[in-house]
Amino acid sequence: MIFEYRVPGIMYHKKVMVVDKRYVIIGSYNLGVRSELNDYESILSIDSEEIAKKVLEVFEEDKKYAKNITPSQARDWYFNPAIAYLATLQKQFHHFF
Repeated sequence: MIFEYRVPGIMYHKKVMVVDKRYVIIGSYNLGVRSELNDYESILSIDSEEIAKKVLEVFEEDKKYAKNITPSQARDWYFNPAIAYLATLQKQFHHFF
Protein backbone atom coordinates (compact mmCIF):
# COMPACT_ATOMS: atom_id res chain seq x y z
CA MET A 1 0.00 0.00 0.00
CA ILE A 2 1.07 3.57 -0.65
CA PHE A 3 0.12 6.42 1.64
CA GLU A 4 0.42 10.13 0.94
CA TYR A 5 1.02 12.24 4.05
CA ARG A 6 -1.49 15.10 4.09
CA VAL A 7 -0.47 17.76 6.59
CA PRO A 8 -0.26 21.26 5.06
CA GLY A 9 3.20 22.79 5.34
CA ILE A 10 4.79 19.57 6.62
CA MET A 11 7.05 17.32 4.56
CA TYR A 12 7.22 13.65 5.52
CA HIS A 13 10.73 12.45 4.83
CA LYS A 14 11.08 9.19 6.72
CA LYS A 15 13.05 6.48 5.05
CA VAL A 16 12.16 3.43 7.10
CA MET A 17 11.15 -0.09 6.23
CA VAL A 18 10.00 -2.94 8.47
CA VAL A 19 10.34 -6.50 7.18
CA ASP A 20 8.60 -9.49 8.76
CA LYS A 21 7.82 -7.44 11.90
CA ARG A 22 11.43 -8.01 12.91
CA TYR A 23 13.94 -6.17 10.72
CA VAL A 24 14.04 -2.36 10.63
CA ILE A 25 15.91 -0.61 7.84
CA ILE A 26 16.44 3.13 8.37
CA GLY A 27 18.77 5.73 6.90
CA SER A 28 19.41 8.44 4.37
CA TYR A 29 19.68 6.02 1.45
CA ASN A 30 17.60 6.88 -1.63
CA LEU A 31 16.55 4.01 -3.86
CA GLY A 32 17.97 5.15 -7.16
CA VAL A 33 20.97 4.97 -9.44
CA ARG A 34 22.23 8.47 -8.58
CA SER A 35 22.32 7.72 -4.88
CA GLU A 36 23.86 4.32 -5.47
CA LEU A 37 26.68 5.67 -7.59
CA ASN A 38 27.26 9.26 -6.49
CA ASP A 39 25.86 10.14 -3.09
CA TYR A 40 27.21 9.45 0.36
CA GLU A 41 24.39 7.59 2.05
CA SER A 42 24.04 5.69 5.27
CA ILE A 43 21.73 2.86 6.19
CA LEU A 44 21.17 0.97 9.42
CA SER A 45 19.70 -2.50 9.72
CA ILE A 46 18.23 -3.48 13.10
CA ASP A 47 17.22 -7.05 13.98
CA SER A 48 14.75 -6.52 16.83
CA GLU A 49 11.09 -7.44 17.13
CA GLU A 50 10.76 -4.90 19.96
CA ILE A 51 12.06 -1.99 17.87
CA ALA A 52 10.09 -3.14 14.82
CA LYS A 53 6.90 -3.12 16.92
CA LYS A 54 7.58 0.47 18.05
CA VAL A 55 8.30 1.60 14.48
CA LEU A 56 5.04 0.02 13.27
CA GLU A 57 3.16 1.86 16.04
CA VAL A 58 4.60 5.16 14.75
CA PHE A 59 3.57 4.22 11.20
CA GLU A 60 0.00 3.60 12.39
CA GLU A 61 -0.07 7.03 14.03
CA ASP A 62 1.35 8.66 10.87
CA LYS A 63 -1.30 6.95 8.71
CA LYS A 64 -3.99 8.92 10.57
CA TYR A 65 -2.70 11.94 8.64
CA ALA A 66 -2.32 10.15 5.32
CA LYS A 67 -4.46 9.15 2.38
CA ASN A 68 -4.20 5.76 0.68
CA ILE A 69 -3.31 6.27 -3.00
CA THR A 70 -3.00 3.90 -5.94
CA PRO A 71 0.30 3.03 -7.61
CA SER A 72 -0.88 4.88 -10.71
CA GLN A 73 -1.56 8.06 -8.67
CA ALA A 74 1.94 7.82 -7.18
CA ARG A 75 3.47 7.30 -10.63
CA ASP A 76 1.51 10.23 -12.11
CA TRP A 77 2.74 12.51 -9.31
CA TYR A 78 6.34 11.31 -9.55
CA PHE A 79 6.54 11.86 -13.32
CA ASN A 80 4.56 15.12 -13.40
CA PRO A 81 6.77 17.70 -15.23
CA ALA A 82 5.33 20.67 -13.29
CA ILE A 83 6.15 19.04 -9.94
CA ALA A 84 9.65 18.14 -11.17
CA TYR A 85 10.21 21.77 -12.21
CA LEU A 86 9.01 23.11 -8.84
CA ALA A 87 11.24 20.61 -7.03
CA THR A 88 14.24 21.83 -9.05
CA LEU A 89 13.46 25.44 -8.14
CA GLN A 90 13.09 24.50 -4.50
CA LYS A 91 16.51 22.84 -4.49
CA GLN A 92 18.12 25.88 -6.15
CA PHE A 93 16.58 28.52 -3.91
CA HIS A 94 15.94 26.77 -0.57
CA HIS A 95 18.78 28.66 1.12
CA PHE A 96 16.89 31.96 0.67
CA PHE A 97 14.09 30.89 2.99
